Amino acid sequence: MDSAATQDPRSSPAAVEAMDRLLALTGGLHHLLADVAARYDLTPQQAVVLRSLSRPRRMRVMADEMRCDPSNVTGLIDRIERLGLVERVPDPADRRVRLLSLTDSGRRVREDMQRDLLDALALQRLTSSELGQLLVWLRRLTTASALACAADALGCDLAASGAAGGAIVGADSAESCTDTTSRNQPPIEGPGLRGD
Repeated sequence: MDSAATQDPRSSPAAVEAMDRLLALTGGLHHLLADVAARYDLTPQQAVVLRSLSRPRRMRVMADEMRCDPSNVTGLIDRIERLGLVERVPDPADRRVRLLSLTDSGRRVREDMQRDLLDALALQRLTSSELGQLLVWLRRLTTASALACAADALGCDLAASGAAGGAIVGADSAESCTDTTSRNQPPIEGPGLRGD
């Protein structure tokens, strides 16, 4: 029997390189987010919260998407609220419920931060076709089924955490929700990512 036909595809050099590049990219993106967030006196986790508020949202929904306990999100929101970037407003559908909403200042910071992130990612260097291809692959990698496969491989239960369709912010729930500054992460390396 041909050994190439029976070789585990996960041990192929291409799969290992893809994994290494994805891990380096993830670390680099976290570092980039931390740098941009710091310009606005925010932690990366607070920047993620601010970016997710394109419209008023329930804190519980945000906690589910971030795979956090709601009390951890409350701490994040309290500091962002003290900075005058968000406010708690009544839900028009149920006045007993409070929604998180950006203030005018929060909208400006969100827009500026978005612009800074886009500039730092240098996505403008991609052609429309390349950007379209990138989106196809990113969507494939971030679908609920892909996340479920990854979680299954790691022995995680995404259904219990409520994250199957939500945003993955960090490597684990505790790190994702803890309001801390980022660790030193390596820069993004690879062809086309540093102007080479």
